[in-house]
Amino acid sequence: MQRVAIFLICAAFSGGFARAAEQWLRLTTPHFEVLTTAGEKKGREGIQYFESVRQFFIDAKFAADTPGKRVRIVAFRGDKEFRPYAPNESAAAFYAGGADNDYIVLSQIGYEYYPVAVHEYTHLLLRHGTANLPVWLNEGLAEVLSTLRPEGKRMIVAEIIRPHVAELYQSRLIDLDTLFAVGPDSKLYNERAHVGLFYSESWALTHMLYTSPEYAPRFGVFWNAVLSGGGVVPALREAYGKSPAEVQKDLLGYIARDRYGSRFAPVQLDKQSETPEVAPLEAWDANLALAEIMSTSQRKAALGQQMLEKLMGEQPTRWEPPALLGDLALREGKPNDAIDMFGKAVTLGSTNPETYFRYAMLLWNRGGGNDEKIRSALRKAVDLKPDYTEARLRLGFALMDHSEYKQALEELKQAKGVKKDDAFSFLHAVAYCSYRVGDEKGARAVLEQARRYAVSAADRMALDQLGQALDHSAEAASSGGREVEQAEAQTGEAETVVVAKQWPRMEGTLNMLECNGNQARLAIASGGKIVWFLIEDPATVRMTHTGTGTAAVDFTCGKQPPKPVTIEYQARDDSETKTAGVVRGIEFH
Repeated sequence: MQRVAIFLICAAFSGGFARAAEQWLRLTTPHFEVLTTAGEKKGREGIQYFESVRQFFIDAKFAADTPGKRVRIVAFRGDKEFRPYAPNESAAAFYAGGADNDYIVLSQIGYEYYPVAVHEYTHLLLRHGTANLPVWLNEGLAEVLSTLRPEGKRMIVAEIIRPHVAELYQSRLIDLDTLFAVGPDSKLYNERAHVGLFYSESWALTHMLYTSPEYAPRFGVFWNAVLSGGGVVPALREAYGKSPAEVQKDLLGYIARDRYGSRFAPVQLDKQSETPEVAPLEAWDANLALAEIMSTSQRKAALGQQMLEKLMGEQPTRWEPPALLGDLALREGKPNDAIDMFGKAVTLGSTNPETYFRYAMLLWNRGGGNDEKIRSALRKAVDLKPDYTEARLRLGFALMDHSEYKQALEELKQAKGVKKDDAFSFLHAVAYCSYRVGDEKGARAVLEQARRYAVSAADRMALDQLGQALDHSAEAASSGGREVEQAEAQTGEAETVVVAKQWPRMEGTLNMLECNGNQARLAIASGGKIVWFLIEDPATVRMTHTGTGTAAVDFTCGKQPPKPVTIEYQARDDSETKTAGVVRGIEFH
């Protein structure tokens, strides 16, 4: 389980930095970190509060676990120290999302400032552990739970929020069909004239469903029905047997009675969560967090960059400032600057897998996947985070681009929890690599799995081409055109691997396509000369693309754009067509 970090930073701000003379403490539990100058007593109070909040979420089954991404709550000693970071003059707290850290920034420590932190923490946990919720339920639940308050060994939840009640008394309610349809870009959710009522009504409806005697006993059924993706209206009928109009009538009565009852929930922390470790912290590390906050702000990113550059000058062997400068350059659309900074962080020994992955992807986008720097960075990313599925997939694709099919297959088979959007590329790559190492049975089995995820004509064509290649390989095997090679398994023991006889390959760039009825001649520029190949039947040519293993290419007769390719061909000089062989595969780079 990864640790979530909550930073309670209570320090004076001077020229963009906390004063080095102040005494910093670091308090750690299994799930949080607190960095503070407010003293050990205040730090313990803060970290135990957030441990209790986390435990409540898990016990209530709103979240299965905390996110791996670090959450940092920065709380200053007062408004004067907070103001340089604030997005506007009226804010007393705000949320800032960095590349690797989520920040909740508070002007002071205390229960009166925690609701904003808990509201944002609710969103983080819901994003981590559940499917996408409707906007009204996401915000309504975050508001209901923002009132979490410890009382001994239990938490009080769903206390009344009087500003919402006042808003509801003076406004006409949004009809529930409209409320349920609100999306992230809706006016009701974004325009100042509407957003207050949207939040208030979302809070009141969620409060009624979660706490009222009529609705609360079936809230779990409703919650699970919404998570299943069937929609809010079917979920209301399943849980309560009511239509939106009937629920709205109940909501009007609920608001009119003004009887918003709170709930109590027991919370039991384990010993480690109750007894944090305490150690001194260098001011430089605290200033790194402050600099990152600045760098995430559009209005204050330039100051954040200056602070990071100053920190890099003070401790040139630390990898964190260049990594954060790389993230900032990436957000500002400066990929070359990002590559330089990420490269420096990698050289300095970054321990952040995301830094290696971003570095690899920028290099990939600049020049393709056939690069040792890319493969090395991706290997480091999965070494640091073995369950990093996206990095492992990319590593598999990069190894495949480099014709290291056995190693690619090993990496791909370790990828767990592949997203549906990546399923086709993943399965096609596994099938192709299996074919290239001679596991025709395995290739055919995965090929059939991939058909379930093929959504385009190009996907289906790629599968057909690989199937045809497997058929050709089987024909070659029956005529003695196969060979057996000995290879070492990962266990170190020798095993027999059947490898299909590979066609010769030529690297070059596309030059010309001459069409003649059902056949065509393809010209490749390679080694300073033009080489012609025959395409007997375009349907039998296996087309792949570095990185995904698939390619969708519409050839038109005539001059071709100079795309880099690798041609697989059956060598056969033909004086009539003046070709060096028959094209069996084209790999686009």
